[in-house]
Amino acid sequence: PGQVEAATALGLPPRGIWLRVVLPQLFRRILPVLTAELTIVVKGTALLSVITVVEVLRRAQQMASASYRPFEHLLAAALVFLVVNLAVGAAGRLAEARLAAGRA
Repeated sequence: PGQVEAATALGLPPRGIWLRVVLPQLFRRILPVLTAELTIVVKGTALLSVITVVEVLRRAQQMASASYRPFEHLLAAALVFLVVNLAVGAAGRLAEARLAAGRA
């Protein structure tokens, strides 16, 4: 409330108050939570909107049963999901760093 009142006192229009005061503070606060939620969504739903977690694991199990080498195939499936989740986490950290740099 104090920042909004100060921006109003400085003569910023309501749109400017939202764009320059309220939203930057809001994004800094919610970005870590959004990153965590996105990671959960990636793990629980379709990967890249094409390949589902169940489909990848089922295919890895089929390949493992055909070759009698389950470890390699399941490890490959795990690595796919690890890479995707690491990318999501890195993107979230990068966005947080950019927003934090705007504060300094």
